[in-house]
Amino acid sequence: MRRFLAFISICFSFFLAGIFPAFAQKPDALQMYREKRYEEGIAIGKQEVATNPQNIDAYVVLCWNLLGAKRYVEAENYANQARKYDSANTRIIEALAEARYYQGKNASALEAFQVYVSTASKTAGDYGWAYYYMGDIYTRLTKYEHADIAFTSAVNIDGKRSLWWFKCGYAREMAGSYKTALAAYEKAISLDGSYQDALRGIERVKPKVK
Repeated sequence: MRRFLAFISICFSFFLAGIFPAFAQKPDALQMYREKRYEEGIAIGKQEVATNPQNIDAYVVLCWNLLGAKRYVEAENYANQARKYDSANTRIIEALAEARYYQGKNASALEAFQVYVSTASKTAGDYGWAYYYMGDIYTRLTKYEHADIAFTSAVNIDGKRSLWWFKCGYAREMAGSYKTALAAYEKAISLDGSYQDALRGIERVKPKVK
């Protein structure tokens, strides 16, 4: 009896060994994104949404891969398509906003980012980035006080990014708030001592601080 059970166990092990590699080899769009193999991820994602047009997770990862590949028009189109099935999905809204941002669609990108920050969880990985993008859009529009508010929100969420502090300093400088601009530039330098743009910012605003 034991030998028979052992034989069955061995046969079952071979059976599983034959099945699980097939699952392991299944194309994974998210893994492609993580490995920055964006074009492969796009191909997988397009097949997934064609097979199941209501698969929101597939749309999300497809949009991420499209953004990674800098195919912003397609990313916007697929994000809009996904919103027909789930208009409130914050990951889709953020992808839509980012796609518009990179196309220079300032007003519609800003609108989408505002929806995102008002509905997404504050612990979401893209939450601080949304405020950064908003600040950059306001800078493009020369609305520097608005940009200052957005960048300040970004650095309050994640204060370890020298780029964010530099952008915050620049917005404050353009708004005429030289003391707080200096503080932001100095914070950027504390995070990256070789940040030339921040060093030049300090040189510009220091003489203006009373």
